[in-house]
Amino acid sequence: MAAEDLGEPLALRAGPSGPGATITPGRVSKRARNSGGTIGGADSAPGACRTTTTASSRGTTHWAVCARSATASAETGGSAVNRSMRRLRRRRISPAAYRRASVHPAVVAAAISSRCRKNASPKAETGRGPGDPAAVGQRLGRCVRDAVGEDPHIVFEHVGRATCGVSVFVARRGGTVVTCGSSTGYRHEFDNRHPWRRLKRIIGSHGADLHEQAAVHRLLDLGRLRPALTTTYPLHETAEAARLVQRNLHLGKVGVLALAPRPGLGARNGARQSRARGAAPERTRRTHVIWRSTMRIFVTGATGYIGGSLADRLRGTGHDVSGLARTEEKARALRERGITPVLGDLDDARVLGAAARAADAVVNAADSDHRPAVEALVAALAGTGKPLLHTSGSSIVADDARGAVSQRVFTETDVEPGGPWRAEPDKAPRVDLDRFVLAAAERGVRSVVLCNSLIYGHGYGLSRDSVQLPRLARQAEASGVARHIGPGHNIWSNVHIDDVADLYELALASAPAGAFYFVENGEAPFGELTQAIADVLGCGAARPWGIEAAIEEWGYEPAVYALGSNSRVRGARARAELGWTPRYDDAVEWIRKRLTSEESG
Repeated sequence: MAAEDLGEPLALRAGPSGPGATITPGRVSKRARNSGGTIGGADSAPGACRTTTTASSRGTTHWAVCARSATASAETGGSAVNRSMRRLRRRRISPAAYRRASVHPAVVAAAISSRCRKNASPKAETGRGPGDPAAVGQRLGRCVRDAVGEDPHIVFEHVGRATCGVSVFVARRGGTVVTCGSSTGYRHEFDNRHPWRRLKRIIGSHGADLHEQAAVHRLLDLGRLRPALTTTYPLHETAEAARLVQRNLHLGKVGVLALAPRPGLGARNGARQSRARGAAPERTRRTHVIWRSTMRIFVTGATGYIGGSLADRLRGTGHDVSGLARTEEKARALRERGITPVLGDLDDARVLGAAARAADAVVNAADSDHRPAVEALVAALAGTGKPLLHTSGSSIVADDARGAVSQRVFTETDVEPGGPWRAEPDKAPRVDLDRFVLAAAERGVRSVVLCNSLIYGHGYGLSRDSVQLPRLARQAEASGVARHIGPGHNIWSNVHIDDVADLYELALASAPAGAFYFVENGEAPFGELTQAIADVLGCGAARPWGIEAAIEEWGYEPAVYALGSNSRVRGARARAELGWTPRYDDAVEWIRKRLTSEESG
C-alpha cells in the first residue's frame, strides 16, 4: 500500500491467503491513478476481474481488480463472478451480507452475478474464440457497465500472463492498469492498440515495505480499513476452516477462535470495539498517509505546553523526536527526556530549515503568529510531501465581547477563504498565516492547520501550564479573589491536552494536505470556569472585572481575546476525516477534580 498521497476512492484489493483468497477494502493511491502508486497485495481468488464502485462528494468511481486462476479465465472463458457467486451460495453467504461485512461504501462485484451469467456467452463476439482477451474483455466489460454504469478507471493486474490482455482491454479510455504480480507468467501479451489509440497506461507497483505495512496497520487500528470476514470457526473446527481456504470457497478472511469463547473480544479498548462493530468514519476529503513505524519528527515549541506534551507522546510511542531549544539549559532538559535538542530560535531560518529537511515530519507548536519561522519551514519542506502541522488558536474567531455572550458558532467551512467571514483586525494576521500554511499544499507540503480551542489539563513536557485557565488561577491565588471579565457570560469551546495530542498523532498519520481542523470537545462560560477555580482555591464567589483592570493585569490581547471574548467552534471535520474520538468533555469538572493535582493530564 502506498505510504503517501492516498486518494479519494475506495476499492477492493486482493491479498494472499495460501491457496485461497483474501479481499479487503483498501484505498486507491493517487500515485496509482497518476504515476505509478501501489496498493499492496498479491494473489486472489480465481477469475479474471472483480469490480467495485464508490460514491463520494466528487462523483462515483468504479474499479476492477484482477485475480489469480490456475486455469485462468482468459484461457478458459469462465466467469470469475459466476464462480464467486457459487462459492458464496455454497457457504450460504449472500452478496448483501458480504457487502455488510466489508463496511466501507464499496459495493462488491459479486452482486452483478445474474447479469454476468446472462452476458457471459462468447457467441456475441463473432470470429473470436471464448478465450480471446478481447472476447473475455467484452463480456467482462458488459458485466461492469451493467453493474456500475461505466468502465473501470483503474485495473489492478495481479495475475500476469493469463489476464493481462483482458485487463488492458477492460480499462476505460485514458485508464490505468497497475501491474503488481505475475502468478501465471512474467511474459505478458496485450493488444498495443489500446494503450496507443485509447491513451491507456500500464504502470508498475511494488507491493508494500515495512513502513507502508505499519501505515496500514495503523489505519486498521483506527477503524479506517475494515477487513471482510467471511466466517469464524471455533478452535476444534480448525481443519474445516483450512479446508474452506484450500478449496477456495471463501471470500474474505476466515477466523479461528483460539482461547476466546466468542468473537469480538480481541479489542479491549471501548472506542476500538465500537469502531470494530460500527461503521467506518465518513470520508469527505482526500487522505494521505506517510506514517512510519519510526519517524524523525522535529517539534518547535518542544519546551512549551502543547509542543512539550506532544513531543513526550511521540517519544513514548517510539519516534525519534528533536525539539527546538533556545538555551543550553533547555537543551539539557530536553535531552534528559529523550528528545534531541536543536539549539536555536524561531528567527534562525538556517537552523529551522536544516532541522526540517532532516526530519520526516515537522510540528510547529511554538508561536501561532511567527510568520518568518513558518516561511522558513515551508521553504525547507517544499516539494518533499512531508507533513507540516501548524498550531493555531480559535481566538481567530473571537470577538471583542468583554464578557457578554454570543450565539455565533463557527465550523471549518465558515472560515474558509472566499466566504463572508472576516476576522477581527487584531486577528487578521494570524488568519493570513494559517492560510499561508494551507496554501503550502500547492508547493508539495502536506500542510495542516490545527486550530485549538481553550486547552485544559496539566502538560506532560517541561511546561505544565496552558494559557487561559492558569492565568485566572494565578490571579485568584495572588489576590484572594477569582475574577472574570464583565458578567462572565462569554463562552469558549475547550479540549483536553490528551485529546489534543491524540489529534496531532492522527493528523501526522493521515491528514490530507491543506486540511484545517478546529480542535474542541465541549464548551463552557468563563463565569462557570472562574467560579470552579474560586471553589477549588477557597476564594468565595467569583467577581466581575472591568476590561481596563484586566488589560492592566494580563495585557490587551489576553484580556480582550483570550479571556473576555466568545470563541465557539465545532470540530466535526477531525472526527469525520481522521476518526478522532476525544475522551474528555467537561472542563469545569476537570478544574474541580484536577486543578491542584501534581500529576500530568
